[in-house]
Amino acid sequence: MRLGDTRRLAFDIEPVSPSWERRTPSDQGPWAQLSIWAAEQNFCRNWFPATRSVHEGVYVPLAPIADWLLRCARYITYEESSRAFPTDVDLMAALQSWKSAAPAVSFDEDSWDDRRFEWSERHFILAGADGSWLPNLALVRSDDNLWISAAPASFASAEAPSFLVQTGIVAVPWQAAEDALAEFVDYVGQSLREAGLSESFPWSRESGALARELEIGLLDLLALELDLPAVKVESLFGVSSESDLLRKLSLPVGATQKDSVSVQAIRDLALEQGVVEMVVECDQATREQRNGRFRRMRLRAIEAAAGARPEAEGYQAAGLLRRDLGLGGVPLRDPESFLRDRFDIEVDELPDLRSTHNHAVAGGHLDGFGKVRLFRSPQIQKPWARNMEIFRGVGHLLLDGGAGSPAVGAGSSNLAIGPRRRRSGAFAAEMLLPQAAIRERSGGVLDAAAEPEVFESLMADYGVGAQTAAWQCWNASLLSSKEVVDDLIGVYGAGNGVSGPA
Repeated sequence: MRLGDTRRLAFDIEPVSPSWERRTPSDQGPWAQLSIWAAEQNFCRNWFPATRSVHEGVYVPLAPIADWLLRCARYITYEESSRAFPTDVDLMAALQSWKSAAPAVSFDEDSWDDRRFEWSERHFILAGADGSWLPNLALVRSDDNLWISAAPASFASAEAPSFLVQTGIVAVPWQAAEDALAEFVDYVGQSLREAGLSESFPWSRESGALARELEIGLLDLLALELDLPAVKVESLFGVSSESDLLRKLSLPVGATQKDSVSVQAIRDLALEQGVVEMVVECDQATREQRNGRFRRMRLRAIEAAAGARPEAEGYQAAGLLRRDLGLGGVPLRDPESFLRDRFDIEVDELPDLRSTHNHAVAGGHLDGFGKVRLFRSPQIQKPWARNMEIFRGVGHLLLDGGAGSPAVGAGSSNLAIGPRRRRSGAFAAEMLLPQAAIRERSGGVLDAAAEPEVFESLMADYGVGAQTAAWQCWNASLLSSKEVVDDLIGVYGAGNGVSGPA
């Protein structure tokens, strides 16, 4: 029996009846040979070193897996990154980085380890294995994709299987993944009902358990995303209930994250003084109805980026918009006027709102317009750094959330990480310094762009810093090695104030 689509996410289930005495409710529930597929890879395909035999799945009890999925469904779906330690969608790499990182401020060694353990229990499927030999997979949603990362599984028994797909990371469309997960949970739930085990697994009493678990109010969602008790979220927003929060954000009953600039943007930001007020103001201001230009530009960008990896999505959208607008490879001499006149996206800065960790907020409504608001932070004191933050915000406004989102919001900060961040950075770099311009200036000759007269003119004419220029040259395949990239940043980057490759 197959639940789902192997091109996206699927579960192959071949029911089996163990011959041994089954004592615990998990044991008494359904058993099967299970295969978990994602993006046409069978992560459960394994071989036993002792017998040299290959199996398409693993023999496991299904109840613990379904139970874990339900207990952790909200975290998989809504905890895009840990607040304690920013985690990208490659959760395996994030876990290793976290293990080697010194405790953050306000944590001691024990609480730091506890927080990491709690986070991994929410996202790593082995936490729900109940001792079974399952592949080491981790799950997290970002925008409209479920990201699944794999690492070698480590078992105490020498008789344990070795999984043929040891490492990797894949993204599958969220809706298809949610449907497959719901089917799996419902199948296990029905089997538990038929076995008379609903007392031990109350969620199995009726179908639709996953959908019920994912129903969440915005107050609880903010508490989950910000890793705060609901009462502290209420204090942060100056409200006392879910209905108060909806009124403050001008939202109807039943509104979701996709309806709110504020709820989307706050997840990316450090909770410094004035942040909530700035986000809410941006949310309210961009509701003013306009001529539809912002909606059209957003839909055009999303169409151009469809189906690619995050960085490629950013490049493709920027390239198409530059062509649509007849820009070719010319520099943007007055970026803020250009954005206002051609995209209906406004830029402003609040000079009194200083920030150490936050750099910008981007927000917009499809029936209104878009806005990028800049904090007064060290990140944006140089013109090229300011340009990068502005166009990073534009990348968020045009590409985040999918075509069906009535509102879009994002932040740029020391906490921001993940596919949305990488996509917006690629968009910004290509809009500011198109690769076609680098090829023209360098004659398409390898390492010619690294010559002082070429590289300096690219930075000066296109208003970008050394890191953006060097990485754009590299991404255009015009530098011979990453050592050349590092050398360019080392020579020209001092004092530029631009952080990270585009």
